Amino acid sequence: IDSPMASIEDLATKSERSSPLGIVGGRQQSSDDVKEALLTTQKTGALAKLQEILSNIGVGGFHWRLMAICGFGWMADNGWTQTIPMIVVSVQREFWVADWEIGFLGSALFLGMAFGSHVWGRWADMMGRKLAFNVTLLIAGLAGLIAAVSASFYMLVGVYLVIGFGVGGNLPVDGAMFAEFTPKVERGKLMVLLSVFWSMGGFLVALIAWVVIPHNSCASTDGCHWRGNMGWRYVIGIFGGINLLSMLTRAGLPETPAFLIQSGDVEGAKEVLRRMARSNKISPDSEVYKSIDELGLTSNESRGSARFNLEETAEETRFGDEAGLASWVNSVKVLFEGRYMKLTTLLLWGIWFFS
Repeated sequence: IDSPMASIEDLATKSERSSPLGIVGGRQQSSDDVKEALLTTQKTGALAKLQEILSNIGVGGFHWRLMAICGFGWMADNGWTQTIPMIVVSVQREFWVADWEIGFLGSALFLGMAFGSHVWGRWADMMGRKLAFNVTLLIAGLAGLIAAVSASFYMLVGVYLVIGFGVGGNLPVDGAMFAEFTPKVERGKLMVLLSVFWSMGGFLVALIAWVVIPHNSCASTDGCHWRGNMGWRYVIGIFGGINLLSMLTRAGLPETPAFLIQSGDVEGAKEVLRRMARSNKISPDSEVYKSIDELGLTSNESRGSARFNLEETAEETRFGDEAGLASWVNSVKVLFEGRYMKLTTLLLWGIWFFS
C-alpha cells in the first residue's frame, strides 16, 4: 500500500477478484475481510507512530492544564470517601441510627465504586474516554447535592450508592485519559505528580468540615432536629458543588488520540495532536507537524514498522475489542502473566485494599 487510506476500497475489491474461488484459509473471503485486515494494519502502524509524536510534542501547557483537570477529579474521588467519617456522628444523631446500621453508609459508597469502576471502565474502552470523563463527575456532583437534602438515613445511603457509581468510574477514566495524552518516557513521573491531588481531596473535606460542623451540629440525639444539625449537609452540599465546578473545567477537552486511532478516526487524532502542539508552543515550522500529517499513511516502510511494533502496541492499547465475560477474564489473566506481573498485581491490590 503506497498511498493514503483512501485506497482501501480498491485494494479490497482487487484482492477479492484475484482469488480464483474467493477462498482463503478454508473460508470464504470477502472485501469486508480484506478491508478489516488493512484497517487493522493501518491502526497498528498509526498507534506505533503516535508514541513517537507524543514524545516530540513533549510536556507543556496542554499537559499542565490536563493535570489540573484530572487532578480535580481525583481530588473529588478521595474527598467523597473522606466525607463519611466527617459526617457520620451528626447523621447518626439526627436520624437516630443504631451503631450496627451506620456502616451501611460507607458500604453503599464503596459498593457503588466497585460497580461504577467496572461499568465506566468498560464504557470508556468501547465508546471513548471523553463522555465517561465528563459524566462520572456530573453524577457525583448532582448526587451530592441531593444527598445534602436527604429526608432519611436510608435515602442518604441510596444516594451515596449513586455517588460511588460516579466516583468509581471517574477514578480509572481520569487516569487513562491523562496517561494517553502524555509521552511514554514522562508518564511515570507525571502520574506521580497527579497523585498529589488525591491527598488534597481529603484535606479539603476536612477543612470544610472543620469550618462548618462544630457550630451547626447537635450535641446529642435528644431533641436533635435537622435545622440545628445542618453542618453535615453543608459539607456534602459544598463538596457536591465543587464537583460540578470541576466538571465545567473539562468542557472542550478532546478525545484521546489513541482512542480516535483505534476507532478509525485518524484525521480526528491528527487534529488533537496539532492542538496539543500549538498549546505546547511548538513552532509551526517544526518537523512535529510534518510527522502528524504523515500519521496514518501506510507505505511499505510504515507497514514494516507496524509489524515490528504489533505486540507492544496491542498490549498498550487494549480498548475492549472482545465483549462480555471472555474479555473480562482475559483482562484479569494479563495481570498474572509471569512472576513479575503477578507479584506487582498482588502488591498493588494489597496497597489499595488496606489504604
